[in-house]
Amino acid sequence: MASFLMETEEEIRRLSYFFPREQMKVLLPLWYEGVVYQLTTMPPEIMTNKWIYDSFPELRPAMLKSLAKQRVTAIHALSPEVRKITPSIIYNASNIMNYVYFKILEDHLHFDYVSPYHKTAFIYEGSSLAKLTERLHENSHEGDRTIIDLWSVHLNLVNWYEWRSFDVA
Repeated sequence: MASFLMETEEEIRRLSYFFPREQMKVLLPLWYEGVVYQLTTMPPEIMTNKWIYDSFPELRPAMLKSLAKQRVTAIHALSPEVRKITPSIIYNASNIMNYVYFKILEDHLHFDYVSPYHKTAFIYEGSSLAKLTERLHENSHEGDRTIIDLWSVHLNLVNWYEWRSFDVA
């Protein structure tokens, strides 16, 4: 989180004019944790959704309903209101990740998920990241980590998280 705070210091100062100090204490961890959560869960979730869709046709209606809800939330994140009150690195990274997530699923599931992004700048970086993700992803834990690290480089989030070993006692 220290990297996030240092990298966004100027924007945080600007946003502190919109929000009282107590609210900023709540928003800062939400922004940081939200984008890191998105970064570390979306690549595996893409593969999981593709697997569920392909392997369990009886679950497709529930899965598609869930994706529709996620899409509504993602589209709301494109709004000028959200843009105005969100640090730009958070706003941009989150929307690029949303585009990549929905673009890969759109191509696999043959549903229109990304049309709201067609008039945004997120389609440019998101398209290349979606292609890289599709080309390089291996369906494994290591494959997920590789893609997460790849996304972090493209989104300038490299210093925002670290991998820790999982020691089983």
